Amino acid sequence: MPSHRDIQCAYLQQNVDVLNAASKGSIWYSFQILRKTSFYGKLDKLKHFNEEFSRLSIPSNTQDHSLRIKELGETLEARKALYDGIGDDLLLLAAFENYMCSTLLKHGYIVHKISGDRSLSNRQKREKIHISELSDYEGINFIDVTMNGGHLLKRKLCGRSVYFSVATKGP
Repeated sequence: MPSHRDIQCAYLQQNVDVLNAASKGSIWYSFQILRKTSFYGKLDKLKHFNEEFSRLSIPSNTQDHSLRIKELGETLEARKALYDGIGDDLLLLAAFENYMCSTLLKHGYIVHKISGDRSLSNRQKREKIHISELSDYEGINFIDVTMNGGHLLKRKLCGRSVYFSVATKGP
C-alpha cells in the first residue's frame, strides 16, 4: 500500500494508479478491522437475538410475566456476549472511515488535509476537492491526517452527487 507521502505526491501528479492502489489497500484494511469485531462471523446469531429481544420486549397477555422477564434477561445476556458495545462501535467507525477513504481515493478525491494554500484549505472544510482542481493552485502541501468521518459523509462532492453503497456479501 502506498504511504501517505506517495498518495500526496499522486494528488499533485494526478496519478490515478497510485490512488487506486491506495484505495485497494484502504478497503483491505477496512476488512481487517471488521474481522476484529466480536460479532464477526456471528451476524446470524446476533440478528436472531435482536429479533428475540424485540419480541420479548412487547408485553403479552398470554405469557407469564416472570417467565418473559427471565427469557428477556437471558436473551439480553446472549446478545451482549456477541456484541462488545463501544469497542465494536469504534471498530465499525474505523472500518467505515477506511471504506469511505477507499471510495473517495478511487474517484480521485483528496482525503488528506490540505495545507499551504489557505483558500483551498478553507474550501476543503466545506466541500471535497478533486485532484483535477489542484493544477489551479501553487504551494500546496498535505498533512498526514485524513479528513474526519463527518466530512467524508457529505453527499455533494465538488458539485457532483456521489452515493456510497456497502457490499452485503462476505469475502
